[in-house]
Amino acid sequence: MDLNALEEHRESLRRRVRPLEGLIQTVEVTFQHLIGENTMSTKSLFEGISEEERARYAKEAERMYHPETVRESNCKGQGYAAEKKHLR
Repeated sequence: MDLNALEEHRESLRRRVRPLEGLIQTVEVTFQHLIGENTMSTKSLFEGISEEERARYAKEAERMYHPETVRESNCKGQGYAAEKKHLR
């Protein structure tokens, strides 16, 4: 058995799992925020998602929905975040 190939495969799997672990943590924190157990910053909402992934998701959303609708939604989300800051 080629141990090097097995080791490379293991490392490849670990690289694929790390981003998922970050996303799971973000979902956990979001859940706790939504049920009132903690507060969550806008920044922490996107932890676990790389800039490249965000850009890819944005392009995908614009393909799936009208681009203006996506932009309006983003503006509303940013406004909501700003409004929440003033309430704290």
